[in-house]
Amino acid sequence: MKSVYKKNRKGGKYDLWDKRSGIDVKHNDRDVDSGLYYNEYLDRWGKYISKKVMKKKSEVELYDFKVFSLVDIKNLYGKGKVERIGMFLSLIYDRSFVEGYNRDNWNGVYFSSDELKRIIGKDCIKIINKLVNRGVVDFNKKNSKHRVYRSLRYFKLGEVFEDVLKVEFERVEIKDARFEKSLREYFNRNSENREGVLKKVEMTLDRCDLVIKKMGPVIDELYRGRLEKDLIDLESDFVSKKDKNAILDKLKDMDAYERKYKENIQGLYDLLVCIIKKNIEEEKRCLYRISKDRFGKRLYHLFSNVPREFRRQIKIDGENVVEIDITASQPSFLCLLFVKGSQDESIKKIVEEYKNDRFVQIAKEYKMDIYKYMAVQIKGEEFRNDPVVRVNMKKVFFQLVFGDPLAKYGYKKKMALCDKLFGADFFPFLCKLSELDLGKDLSDSYKNLSFLLQTLESKFLNCVMDEIGDMPFLPMHDSLVVKKSDAKKVKNLFKKAIIDNKLEGIISFS
Repeated sequence: MKSVYKKNRKGGKYDLWDKRSGIDVKHNDRDVDSGLYYNEYLDRWGKYISKKVMKKKSEVELYDFKVFSLVDIKNLYGKGKVERIGMFLSLIYDRSFVEGYNRDNWNGVYFSSDELKRIIGKDCIKIINKLVNRGVVDFNKKNSKHRVYRSLRYFKLGEVFEDVLKVEFERVEIKDARFEKSLREYFNRNSENREGVLKKVEMTLDRCDLVIKKMGPVIDELYRGRLEKDLIDLESDFVSKKDKNAILDKLKDMDAYERKYKENIQGLYDLLVCIIKKNIEEEKRCLYRISKDRFGKRLYHLFSNVPREFRRQIKIDGENVVEIDITASQPSFLCLLFVKGSQDESIKKIVEEYKNDRFVQIAKEYKMDIYKYMAVQIKGEEFRNDPVVRVNMKKVFFQLVFGDPLAKYGYKKKMALCDKLFGADFFPFLCKLSELDLGKDLSDSYKNLSFLLQTLESKFLNCVMDEIGDMPFLPMHDSLVVKKSDAKKVKNLFKKAIIDNKLEGIISFS
């Protein structure tokens, strides 16, 4: 029997359907025998035609995770919640890679109350509690630093997913037209107000691609680097026993450690490519996660925390890129702080009290390559240009300068090494600065120096980015990624910023 296009009494459109015809039933078909209408959204028959519009084709997709499938969602929460809960989990998955990869003490993916209601529905809290109880998501609250009465919600995928980076899933198109429209509005709202340098970064990401044809060698190199860092930490006098024991536990089964790490890197690459190739511009731009942090005014985006080996494979407009990098950025900006001082009176007083002339002298003598100087002093002249030792020295420098100088673990060794390397003013300066309250909502006052140096770094890079015009670029903390054909022009802008700000002999780039 052929379906017949008709309208019901209320004007709703439907096709007649007969189970004997062999034709699959569609949304809002009316059964010729019972007179009931099929609601595909709820997967049941009803007396009235549904106001829902079900799309045959959609560009918006969610993930059907193998470990917690859309069928599981349907069985537990009903078909009406399948797409909503599925999209909620998909957004956590996507954003976890972009925001949380390679970050310590990451809270999770933040969703406002309005966002949760838009995505899950008015019963979002009830649904979330059930997902938490089942181990599908982890949920925690944190009071806002700026409005302490406001509780912020952060989410991570739960124990059901075990290892998020190697979760298996299939892509499924959204069918509910109204929900798809709401999602498009949500994606657009998360990126529509970008302006200035944030908009420039967005426009560059629109023109980016990431294609690594031979992933094997890249992953092998990354694994060697990861293993080398762990072994360096085991030898360090400034890494706690707890952290060393955690490393030793990982290294007990080297095969499992290697396999897990390589699977994680492959998973990261696959997801980055997935985001880049998303069909909907609003969704893709939402997942770029472009932001400027409150801490040191650094810019973050899709590629901010990916391995350097990945960044080298980025293409802009199909063209290879180069990374213009500030040489030894943290030692350089520390030297700049000692030379130029600070406008903040409390910081200025400490800088003037502890001159740190010895550090400035060494930094200028070694052209800011403090790591080379440390290699000579600690290991000997023959290790001056040893790349492995350099990595070790960089690690030690960061532990000395950005760790808590007043922490009991390694206190005396830190003080003795600082005195030996940089003179008697260096360690007292670190201690005194770490006691200040800068009023910047830092989680710990020993992070004051990190905040100051990142602020100086961001200020310098902003001078370059403000002059860059229409050339595409991606900021990477202490560097800019640009098209190879634009490299010469951008290097000239770096030179101009150095000269204009009278930073010759302190800031340089490669």
